[in-house]
Amino acid sequence: MKGDEIQLSVLIPTYNYNCYPLAEAVQRECAGLERTTGLRYELIVADDGSTDAASLAANSAINQLPCCRLLLGDTNRGRSHTRNCLAHEARGSRLVFIDSHMSIISPRYIATYLDTTAKVCQGGYVVTASPRLWRGNLRYKYERSAAHINHHEAGSPHPNHDFHTSNFCIDRDVMLAHPFDESISRYGYEDVLMGKRLMADGIEVLNIDNPVGFDTFEDNTSFLDKTDQSIHTLAAHAAKLRGYSRLLDMADSLGRCHLATPLRLLAPWLMPQLRTNLQGRHPSLTAFNTYKLLKLLSSLHST
Repeated sequence: MKGDEIQLSVLIPTYNYNCYPLAEAVQRECAGLERTTGLRYELIVADDGSTDAASLAANSAINQLPCCRLLLGDTNRGRSHTRNCLAHEARGSRLVFIDSHMSIISPRYIATYLDTTAKVCQGGYVVTASPRLWRGNLRYKYERSAAHINHHEAGSPHPNHDFHTSNFCIDRDVMLAHPFDESISRYGYEDVLMGKRLMADGIEVLNIDNPVGFDTFEDNTSFLDKTDQSIHTLAAHAAKLRGYSRLLDMADSLGRCHLATPLRLLAPWLMPQLRTNLQGRHPSLTAFNTYKLLKLLSSLHST
């Protein structure tokens, strides 16, 4: 190996979040692997135009960690753009992407990815937060209900359909040949579309048991606002995402049964009531699923 050749780039996109503890934990394991195996690595955090002064101040310390650096964006360009920029900035032949709000729960997190030869693999995530602290939080309840999808284990079905950006490893040449679609500038579905494009080129995503922890959740109103953005994204890119979204498949089925129009007409009366429940202290996942479906039916009609 050449003296300046880097084997691994760990890439963390962030926005208004203190990800110094995450960067420090990953750097600590990488430094240990450097001592024991000679691993050459780098860790790059890309800030997507954060406005929160406390997060910016905390993350500035990343530059003091060995082999780590922080890139600051002057405006918010979106998830796809930030991840593509990180891939171009990286010098490693293997890239590990981690979302900034995740936490490391395994002492062999990086080592497990290095042991895997798949061109693309994902380790998933597990909810590690206390039910006592978060029982009234909609995002917490939703993530707990989706644990069978989000904690990927070898052999689980349809990994390309359930590709997530929160925790994955990819060969750099594959990433550069299959960048995230930057026409998706709002929240949601850029990862699903990438999974589809990889499959179209015969590249299967491998699910491995290498989860990160998920223990911090936005409030119910903020999560609903994110959900609204993701539904708009899904409706705007429906032609690309058919077959890769269960929600879109359901909306299409209702259309074939001539039920989409009556449900859409009921949406202006039902959705405010559903939103009231979802913003409250006891949000219902049934109400959440109904809200998303009504939102999508309305969005598809308006696009």
